[in-house]
Amino acid sequence: MEILVAAVFLHDIGRHYGLEFHGPESEKHAKKVLEKIGFPEEKRGVVLRAIRTHDYQTNPAERGSLEAKILYDADKLDAFGDIGIKRNLINNR
Repeated sequence: MEILVAAVFLHDIGRHYGLEFHGPESEKHAKKVLEKIGFPEEKRGVVLRAIRTHDYQTNPAERGSLEAKILYDADKLDAFGDIGIKRNLINNR
């Protein structure tokens, strides 16, 4: 659960840099945050992989962990919900 919560909080941190596929950028910034807060080192790799592979263009085989698959699915479900609709309306004016 700790891995998934960290990934959920940090997975879109790279979105603020104007990239459509922001997983790798999010991974880079999330790594700094996880180090700064002292997140357990043995769990960081799983968190970062989940973040890196949460974009839809990523090959599903790259996700690997259950946490990465859950993050991907939850992120896509969010895009279909009311928040996703609002996001699409704002981005597609």
